[in-house]
Amino acid sequence: MNSFFILRTKDAYYADVDAKIKLYEDFLKNEKNAPLKPYAELRLKELKEEKFLERD
Repeated sequence: MNSFFILRTKDAYYADVDAKIKLYEDFLKNEKNAPLKPYAELRLKELKEEKFLERD
């Protein structure tokens, strides 16, 4: 649980979407049995959509 809350803190702090995406990808790779994994997957999806929309 601690690693997830550190991740959320970094998500709020960082402005770079690519850095946030990397954080979530690393979290999901390293924390396969995390209880909040579905939330992390949802947030990763949102960030990827945000990055895609920034291109326009």
